[in-house]
Amino acid sequence: MPPNNLEERVLIVAPLGQDAGVMAGILEQDGFFTEVCADLAACCEKIKTGAGALVFTEEALVQQSAYRLLEKTLSAQPSWSELPLIILTSAGESRQMAILAMFASSVGNVTLLERPMNRATLLSSLKVALRSRRRQYHERQLMAELALNHHELARSHETLEKHVEERTARLRELVEELEFFSYSIVHDMRAPLRSMQGFATLLREEFGPKLDATGNDYLQRIAASAEQLDRLILEVLNYSKIVRTEVKLSSVDLDKLVRHIITMYPNLQVHRSRIRVAGPLPPVWGNTATLTQAISNLLGNAVKFVKPGKAPRVNIQAEVINGWVRVWVEDNGIGIPKESQDRIFDIFHQLNRPGLYEGTGIGLAIVRKSIERLGGTVGMESNPKGGSRFWLQLKRVENA
Repeated sequence: MPPNNLEERVLIVAPLGQDAGVMAGILEQDGFFTEVCADLAACCEKIKTGAGALVFTEEALVQQSAYRLLEKTLSAQPSWSELPLIILTSAGESRQMAILAMFASSVGNVTLLERPMNRATLLSSLKVALRSRRRQYHERQLMAELALNHHELARSHETLEKHVEERTARLRELVEELEFFSYSIVHDMRAPLRSMQGFATLLREEFGPKLDATGNDYLQRIAASAEQLDRLILEVLNYSKIVRTEVKLSSVDLDKLVRHIITMYPNLQVHRSRIRVAGPLPPVWGNTATLTQAISNLLGNAVKFVKPGKAPRVNIQAEVINGWVRVWVEDNGIGIPKESQDRIFDIFHQLNRPGLYEGTGIGLAIVRKSIERLGGTVGMESNPKGGSRFWLQLKRVENA
């Protein structure tokens, strides 16, 4: 007899004659693990502990209570389990159909064998039944592994969420510390700069006439450098504010905003008559403060970076591209060399030597970061011999 593997056990019920012993003998000779039960009630108890198949004669179904107990036991099986049943019957076709109907609701794996019992048919049917049963046990194993993996995945997810929360909290803390640090540094740096500018002004007013040309030139350079560094500090602050400040999007009247900037910004007043808006410009999704910063920087550059003695001309127009509004700012300025065009929006990138044009190298970096925070993009086209076309692109407000 093979090892007692309950998952391979064949339960046999044959209440009349020698059928039970004969079937057990045949099966054991062929290597099957069998166990004879006195009746279906005893068999049902053993099914609960494990079975590969159930072989019984139709006489076992005579008592209605025995059938009901078997049906209840089979219906209580887990979802993966469908115990194969092999029933020996000598009844006609109508009886066989009735037997199949009895188990239709509780089990679908039923095989009917006609008497007299044929050894080869019994062995063949049982081998098929056990192969089916092994697949079911394999499915059970896969389901258990899947459940375990799901549990591990859920636990890993919880652990990951915890780590993310901890790191987010730490990052938020670091950002707050960095903000405090940056404002402290700016305050500490601007204080001596203001002192330098103040003393330079006093020195020029009180001792300027006593200084020669070289002394006054040095004094002017000190004042200009202090002013340049002060502007640089303020621009860095503006950039950091754009990076860290929450930006809420809303519908922005782009045409009204651009014309307001041209009218109100001091650095554009001298050149107002030379800034043309080909409007009206379509409304966009954006943020008024952030968009004002970006557009004012573009216009400020457009009127500033021109050749000496040349009057700046700026054209502003927009086009709609697949639900996006692209705003062009075209100037007649000094142009941008091809080798610098890929880096023109990088922070601290300046094309011209210091002193030739006033600037900090942060203005266009602020433009790009501002538009990116609004969900848009920026770009440019330039002729190295003169003239550039900068553009920014934002989502259009439909049906506005």
